[in-house]
Amino acid sequence: MPASGVPFSNYSDLLAYYQFNEASGDSINVCSSTASTDCISSVDGVPSGVTYGATGIIGDAIQWDLTDDSGTFGTSVDQWNFMHNTSGLFTFNIWFRDNTGTDSGGLDAIFDNIQANSANKGVGIWRNDSGAKDGVLEIFIVAGSGTEVAKIITANDFMPADTDWHMMTIRYDYNGGTDTGANLKVRVDDGADTEVGLTGVASDLDPPLPAELGQLANLSAWGAGMAFDEATIFNRVWSEAEIEDVWNSGAGKLLVE
Repeated sequence: MPASGVPFSNYSDLLAYYQFNEASGDSINVCSSTASTDCISSVDGVPSGVTYGATGIIGDAIQWDLTDDSGTFGTSVDQWNFMHNTSGLFTFNIWFRDNTGTDSGGLDAIFDNIQANSANKGVGIWRNDSGAKDGVLEIFIVAGSGTEVAKIITANDFMPADTDWHMMTIRYDYNGGTDTGANLKVRVDDGADTEVGLTGVASDLDPPLPAELGQLANLSAWGAGMAFDEATIFNRVWSEAEIEDVWNSGAGKLLVE
């Protein structure tokens, strides 16, 4: 049972859930162990070079280094199309812990299927410690040909400079829902959202590659230098109450009993 004693309740549109408790091999999408009827099949992660069995926010976690660790999630390029297309709608929630708590001096990929290139279509999420930037989180939703549909580049120190566990929540609704003008939002832990509206028109074409966690898609570059735990992807926008529920005063919360 989750630490609060009350299970998470609204599993509608839960597509993927990774607990990272494996001691070796693939990172299994355990969505089907929940009450969700919307799980995506064939999106187990295939980590390479990672460290299994790190201490997680709940149970174990998997740790990526800054260089050559990788993890492909999915087997085809269309599986994550829902995140950037003209019906784009998602919540991406993940617990992370920096390996060293220090400035890496570079770009550290968290989630990517665009190879950090707006000539492609898809989503890129990374920490930027290069140059004058320190602890900057950058999120790009792109439609190809240099079109940035929505983009967040936070202020310095948005990403915590420590080795504690933190929760990142990214919410996106291309069509605005009831919050038009703040289509893309991100927060760390229970902090305030950084939010932006749209800057371009989305594309329904697929990204060039399946999604990668902890590195640029299909490139041995921009390693995350982080451990990850309890990652969920929903095809809807979480409410404030749901974020607070899973944050659980910093203790985290399982989505399965």
